[in-house]
Amino acid sequence: MNIINRLLNAFESFPDKTAISENQYKISYKELALRSVSVANMLASKNIQRSCIAIEVANTLDHITAIIGVVLSGNFYVSITPENKVFFKEENRLPVKLCIRSDDYSESDYINILFSDVVNKNWNAPSGSICNSIQPEDNLCAFFTSGSTGSSKIVVLNHGTLYQELEQEIEENEIAETDKLDFVFSVSFSASLSCIFPALLTGAEVCIYNLKDRGLNGLVSFWEYNQITFSTLSVTAFQGVCKTTDSLRHLNSLRFVSISAEPVKDTTMAFFKEKFSADTVLQIAYASTETRTISDLKILNNGTKHPYPNSIGRPVGGKQVYILDEKGIKQPTGTVGEIMVESMFIANCYYGNEIESNHSFYRVGDIIQYKTGDLGYLNEEGYLFYEGRKTNEIKLNGTKINFANIEKEVENLTGIMQAVVVINNSRNGINKLVCYFVAKEFSLPKNEIKEIISKRLPSNHIPQAFVKVDSFPLTHSGKIDRKLLEKQTLAESQNETIVTTENNDIGYMSEIIDVYKKTLKINEINADSNFFELGGDSFTSLLCAVEIENKLEMNFPTFNFFLIQHPIHLINISYILAKNL
Repeated sequence: MNIINRLLNAFESFPDKTAISENQYKISYKELALRSVSVANMLASKNIQRSCIAIEVANTLDHITAIIGVVLSGNFYVSITPENKVFFKEENRLPVKLCIRSDDYSESDYINILFSDVVNKNWNAPSGSICNSIQPEDNLCAFFTSGSTGSSKIVVLNHGTLYQELEQEIEENEIAETDKLDFVFSVSFSASLSCIFPALLTGAEVCIYNLKDRGLNGLVSFWEYNQITFSTLSVTAFQGVCKTTDSLRHLNSLRFVSISAEPVKDTTMAFFKEKFSADTVLQIAYASTETRTISDLKILNNGTKHPYPNSIGRPVGGKQVYILDEKGIKQPTGTVGEIMVESMFIANCYYGNEIESNHSFYRVGDIIQYKTGDLGYLNEEGYLFYEGRKTNEIKLNGTKINFANIEKEVENLTGIMQAVVVINNSRNGINKLVCYFVAKEFSLPKNEIKEIISKRLPSNHIPQAFVKVDSFPLTHSGKIDRKLLEKQTLAESQNETIVTTENNDIGYMSEIIDVYKKTLKINEINADSNFFELGGDSFTSLLCAVEIENKLEMNFPTFNFFLIQHPIHLINISYILAKNL
């Protein structure tokens, strides 16, 4: 049995059942079969086999259909979206043979064909259009890593790797044809695999929600309307939903929530206990594009206490975890070091990047070893604990500093929900520790925060600046974009800088509100208005950013409208930028 066999069985077993839905539009398993087989027939007619097929189809439902067609044909796919297109253009080394597109476009490097032409024409079914000889080592999909802490790299996953994980996920999480799985990720993010295939291999339904366009505010009503039973979110999205919703206990159908992409903090666990029904299970998954799921922890909300709620669980089946010191020697339990994953079911290299591959991947017979770049330790019971990234453990002025330790202490302050520490390079060339944080009802006086942290950390671990934001910028894969935070220029003061509304000239407030009114054509706007709730979108955010740049004579990145959505907080960014002109 393999993924292709399972898909064909689902097509035959559930022909009239809804396979994929988006808003009011639905297609059945029978319709999905006809469309996806048409894609496979097209590739066979062009004699394209075991090759890389790029998919650049804007509509998510159609994009998933194209994915299934490519898989059925025995070729492998890479999804091209606005989130990863820059990587595809600048760093792509994949030998793309054909691109399935949603618009007419010409590229000299490979064949282009419109998705609408594929599904609307009666493609003849040549012999072998459905691959019946797929092997575990045959490639299935390719993804670009997030590039959150370094350059993006290409990871190619094969059938054997993905099928092993899918079978395990379906069995352990009891996914069946009665389930409805939400799909909130970009198809270019590897987490999309855990939404698409567990559903379509079992006869369940994939329910698409465009998180970028519709925002977090509508997600709860989407869950309720569609009777979602199984949700997969990034940690940031999960926390965002919890922060904007009083209670989720009324969602009787929602039995399982899986969160990943970032470390889980105590506040995340508190949200789950407070907001969700007693019948809901929370899965904390530690995963990477290179390995898929490494370990997981399932938390019940029925009052049962887990002995190690702060861990990231035990290694999943088929994977072993070891802790290495700086020399690559395995360490005993309780010792912090680099997390290494050992398995037959992970990627074996970075495609076309021998230098990075040799640094991270090792082969011992049929076993692949991958050094994750994460720091952690194992306890006596085999539970894994995350301690941050190696890249976030640096030497500053000759002393080793672990950002995770600073972030943990800042998050212990009353009201602070999440903290991220980065190194900012100021205009005079001096590296500074800067702590960005998200807080709920944060009221700690600015002259006390440094004093409190100083009692808990060595003097060289104390950030020079503390910046309050509504949320953090994210990479295309849902991780916090530390590189983008590092690029933010701060005031040149050597003292701590707590950026709050009391630092800002009220003029910035009135200027920004005027821009909101003009762009959105709404007169009633105040300091607490939400840009997107007022009808703002990605296009109007661009218009606003340009207008603010003109009015305040400063460079104002568009992403700030996604990072900070209220004028009262948006002016904090304006203040930082203005101080550095």
